[in-house]
Amino acid sequence: MNNILSFGAKAEPGFDNSFAFEAALNAGPDIYIPAGEYEISRPIRGRNVVIRGSGMMQTRITCTNPAPDAVVMMLGRSSVLENLAIGFRPDLLTGKETRGQRVGLLTGDGQKMLQRGSTIRNVRIDNVGTGIYSAGENASESFSVTYDTLEIYDFTYRGVDFRAINRTGNVFRNIYMMSKHRVDTLFALETEESETSITQLNIEHTHCRYGVRLVGVRAFDISTIHFEGIFLDNPEGAMLHISRSAGTIGAMSVYYSGITAPGCCLVELGDTDYNICVDWASVMPDMIKDVKIGTLHLKGLNDPNFGQHKVRYNGLLEPAAANFTFFRQQKGIEKHYRVQVEQYIYYTFKQDHAIYESIPREGNIEFVELGKLPVYGPTESRPVHRLCPFRTTYFDTDLNRLLIWNGTDWQ
Repeated sequence: MNNILSFGAKAEPGFDNSFAFEAALNAGPDIYIPAGEYEISRPIRGRNVVIRGSGMMQTRITCTNPAPDAVVMMLGRSSVLENLAIGFRPDLLTGKETRGQRVGLLTGDGQKMLQRGSTIRNVRIDNVGTGIYSAGENASESFSVTYDTLEIYDFTYRGVDFRAINRTGNVFRNIYMMSKHRVDTLFALETEESETSITQLNIEHTHCRYGVRLVGVRAFDISTIHFEGIFLDNPEGAMLHISRSAGTIGAMSVYYSGITAPGCCLVELGDTDYNICVDWASVMPDMIKDVKIGTLHLKGLNDPNFGQHKVRYNGLLEPAAANFTFFRQQKGIEKHYRVQVEQYIYYTFKQDHAIYESIPREGNIEFVELGKLPVYGPTESRPVHRLCPFRTTYFDTDLNRLLIWNGTDWQ
C-alpha cells in the first residue's frame, strides 16, 4: 500500500497535493491517506484502484479549483473509496450550482464507468454542488456499484444525481443526506435504472423542491426511506416523486416536515410509459403501474421540530397547507398508477386528525388497499375512511352478508 506522504503530500493549507496523488496512483493501485486535510487543484482519477483514509472525520481531500465544472474525484471500474471525506473549499460554492457543477464524485474516469465490484464505503461528501454524479455519457455510468454508509452534506443542487442511461444493480445502504442550502433534490435516479436496492435512506432537515425523485427506475426495492424536517418550499414540490418507475417500499416515514408552498404533496405520481429514453424507440407501452408501500407512517406534518428549526406551524390546518395532498397524480396525465398501502399509521399534535384519516389525494390513482381496515362486524362498525372502490369488502354480521364498497355506498 502506497502512503501518500511518501510521494511528497502535505496536509498543509495552501499546498497543492495533486502531483502527489498522481504519483502514488501511478506507482500502484492501492494508496493510503493518513489523517489530515489535503488540498488538490486537479481531480483525482483512478481505475482499478483502492483509496483509503483514516476515517471520514479524520482524512479529508479538499478541492481548491474555482471552475464551476471542477470535480474532486473521478473513479472508473473496480475501484474502492473508503474512510475519508471529500469536497470543495466552502467559499467556492455560490449556492447557484446546477447539473454537473462542483461534483464531489463523478462515476467514471473519462474512459471507463464505475462498475462491477466497485464500492464507496464510509465516505463523507460535503460542500459540493452535487455529491455523486452519474452523467449522461456512457463513460460516467454507475453500474452494479455498492454505496455503503455515506454522509452527504451541504450540497447546493443535488446530493445524488444519476442521469446516465441503462444503469443496473446499484445498491445504496445507510445513506444520510442533509443540506443547509435550498436545493433542487436530495436523491435523484433518472433516465433508466433497474434492479436498484436501497436500504435505509435518510433525508433530513433541508429546504427542497423534491426529497427523492425516481424516474425510469424499473423494479426498485426500498426497505426504508425516512423524511424528517424536510421543507417543501417550491410550488408543486413533493417528498417522493415516482414516474415510469415500479417497485416496493417496505416502510416510508415522514416526520415534522414543513409545507410552505402551494400544491405540494407527499407522493407525486407521473406517467406510466416504459420509456427507454432513446430517439429511435417506437411505441412506449403503458405498462408501469404498480407501487407498493408496506407501512406509511406520518407524524407531525407541517409541525416542524422547534429545537431544530425555530419555527412551528399549525399542522395541516395552516392556510399554506390547505391544498396539501398525500398522493397526487401529475396534471395532464390520463393514465394512472395502482398504489397499494398495506399499513397506514399516523400521529399528530394538532387538531387535524380528520385530514390524516381522509388521506387527501388528487388525480386518477387506483388504490388496491389503503391501510388496515376491519373486515367484519355489525352495521354500525363499517369503516368510513380509506375505502378503495370495488376492492374494500366488509362482512356485515347484522345482515349476515358480504358487502363491497362501490365508491359511494356499500352494496
